[in-house]
Amino acid sequence: MRLLLDSHALLWILTDPKMLPKATLEASFDEATETFFSAVACYELAWKSALGKLAPFPLPVSVLAVAQGFDELPIAARHADFAASLGPIHRGP
Repeated sequence: MRLLLDSHALLWILTDPKMLPKATLEASFDEATETFFSAVACYELAWKSALGKLAPFPLPVSVLAVAQGFDELPIAARHADFAASLGPIHRGP
């Protein structure tokens, strides 16, 4: 299975894992699962921390995510262009 953590899931895994459903948490750390995070999630969490909406992280979010065994999603501008072409399918980027 391949799993992409959104900003909330990444935040909760790093700060308060009990906020996630047990099945999601277990799947995130299952050796059979490729668990990814994106630069967008790292940016969003760092930005909210800088605004004082989240507590400061002890290290960059990307460093913390890699330390959990997660892989960085290789994302490029062309991916953003494609995502924008999908229209308003949800409220988040």
